[in-house]
Amino acid sequence: MKIKAIIVDDEKQSRDLIYNFCTTYHNDEITIIEQCDSVNSAIIAINNFNPDLVFLDIEMPEKNGFDLINHFETVPFKVVFITAHPDFYLEAIKCSALDYIMKPINPLTLKSIIDKVKKTELIDENFKNSMF
Repeated sequence: MKIKAIIVDDEKQSRDLIYNFCTTYHNDEITIIEQCDSVNSAIIAINNFNPDLVFLDIEMPEKNGFDLINHFETVPFKVVFITAHPDFYLEAIKCSALDYIMKPINPLTLKSIIDKVKKTELIDENFKNSMF
């Protein structure tokens, strides 16, 4: 199963870096279906594409990454915060973030995240199958 992901970051350079890492090194495992530069555009993309994973910056103009998470009553995707700010780690954990990555991003870190998403997807699928 290929992971469908959305990148949300107000900085184009950061979006491009994540996109390039994913498409260059992990193209067989992950598809970046949309790149968003704001919370508002991310909400639209999430509703349209139903991603498995959202790479999410925290500090953005107007609304921050936590505003995006709080928009959803039940968060329908896994979230990995990618930020330059170490101050929000505890808040990210309270949001059940899959991971919290500090910029600059290391390509090996993205690989470990993709592996983690695949593992949690498998666990979720096994759990759903065991209920029926």
